[in-house]
Amino acid sequence: FFYDEQLRRYILQFMRIFADFKIELPADENGVKVQKRIPIVYGDMSRQVAQILNQNSANTTLSAPAMSAYIQAMEIDDQARRDVSNVLPAQVVERDYDETTGTYSSDAGNRYSVKRFMPVPYKLTMNLDIWTTNTTDKLMLIEQILVIFNPSVQLQTNDNPLDWSSIFEVKMQGMSWSSRGVPQGGDSANDIMTIMFEVPVWVNPPSK
Repeated sequence: FFYDEQLRRYILQFMRIFADFKIELPADENGVKVQKRIPIVYGDMSRQVAQILNQNSANTTLSAPAMSAYIQAMEIDDQARRDVSNVLPAQVVERDYDETTGTYSSDAGNRYSVKRFMPVPYKLTMNLDIWTTNTTDKLMLIEQILVIFNPSVQLQTNDNPLDWSSIFEVKMQGMSWSSRGVPQGGDSANDIMTIMFEVPVWVNPPSK
């Protein structure tokens, strides 16, 4: 059995891009403006979590503004495929660790020979849904997001020095401005804007 939470780390790193966006609320009677942080959740929730958020009622409306991220599609990337039988060895020398003092010394410690096997490339399509109740909130959020992706954002899945596939890029592909139709009529549902992103993913087998 082997499970390293690789796809989970890609999803979490993608969501962290949008974890601290804010909107500015209208000024109160004292002329003070307050900024409100917009939460982001994983959109593909379980039925139990959905029931809790809806307060066990079908009449509860999800709060907005908010953002949700989820996997829209995943396909294998044939152009990024390399020799599947390739093995890249690495020699690792740890610094000597003193158990009594709990510190590392400058002397050489344990030595390892690590064999890294060729990972499998995939293309992950991630969607970001922006839930808003008015156009002003939507414009505040989208303006902050658009200036970041020019055209991509580079991220790192982990801090393992032996993982050569830890660096990846998130590239914006396109967007759907609104989930509402025109004319809107009497529909009072939240407006949802969807932005599509392409994320290259490398799924690594366990090293020896």
